[in-house]
Amino acid sequence: MPDTRASLPWPRRLAWAALSTLLVLAAVEGASALAERTVLSPARSQPLPAPTADAPALAQRHRAERQARGLEIPLVPDDVAGWGLPPSQLHTQGDVVVRTNSLGMRGPEPSPPAPGERRILAMGDSSIFGYGVPERAVFVSVAAERLQQEAQGPVTGWIGAVPGHTAAQSGETLARLAPRVGPRWVVIGNLWSDLYGQAAPVASWEETRHRLHTLASYRLLQRLLAPALRPRKVRFLTGVDDLGQPGGARPPRADLRLYADALRGMAATSRQAGADPVFLVLPAPLDFDRAPVPEVVAQYRLAMCMVAAEVEAPCIDGPAVFREAGAGSAWFLDQVHPAAVGHQLLGEALAEVLRGEG
Repeated sequence: MPDTRASLPWPRRLAWAALSTLLVLAAVEGASALAERTVLSPARSQPLPAPTADAPALAQRHRAERQARGLEIPLVPDDVAGWGLPPSQLHTQGDVVVRTNSLGMRGPEPSPPAPGERRILAMGDSSIFGYGVPERAVFVSVAAERLQQEAQGPVTGWIGAVPGHTAAQSGETLARLAPRVGPRWVVIGNLWSDLYGQAAPVASWEETRHRLHTLASYRLLQRLLAPALRPRKVRFLTGVDDLGQPGGARPPRADLRLYADALRGMAATSRQAGADPVFLVLPAPLDFDRAPVPEVVAQYRLAMCMVAAEVEAPCIDGPAVFREAGAGSAWFLDQVHPAAVGHQLLGEALAEVLRGEG
């Protein structure tokens, strides 16, 4: 039978081709959505027991992993935030054991809050996550322990931070975690990952990625290809040369306006979940150099404090806390990550603020 479409005028042939393409794409999208809900529905993750430092077999496993992987942080794709921590796993960062629960958070499996329990949820990037620091030594755990000693009810700290997350990504993660954790306070400490320098602005790509993630076919393709793709790695700040410069060839990952908007969004999400936001300005070794603090760092820190004032939330000045305690560069593991002694200072400062917040 002859193809009657060949005799059609070219505008009608073009319209026919476009309609056929749309029908095929709609069929692919529908099949992908069905596969997501049925065949590829993820199994429920099981909580892991707390690691014990005195277990020889576990210590041997950690030693082997440390030699094989070093300080890398494993990450998995996330449909909304871009990437996250793998759920329900044990791994190591150097000599530090890191456990994740079924929600992809560092720490124990969350359960409904006990009667009278108050929870502190910390959001941010690897500095808030506690890179290179034991779980109990991370500042939010320190603050919870200090308040627990004084309170009549239990106080617990929860780590919702993900290495490499900007404030916008943390906002997406917070919206998912807050209903499950049930925090009384949300600590917002995003800074350095927003300031990483990029070869080109990423705002347009972030917007495109969010649009693509609304398509089941895109999400399905990403999941199917994940085993064959290289795992994502987080690059850490190694010096002031890694800072983005507004208007320069390597702008920050998030410009100042987007950064402030993301902080406002996190504060709003916190209050919608029944929690009070608390902002934490992170210190760094550059605060103790002879050279002045780079202007871009000062601007982003000021933006955080201005947003805190705007939403009537406390803003903890981490650099001032370190200076008042006589701390310096030795309180850090590298150019951005506080060591355990630095987390202790930040935890005590957070506890002091939360005492005043009831």
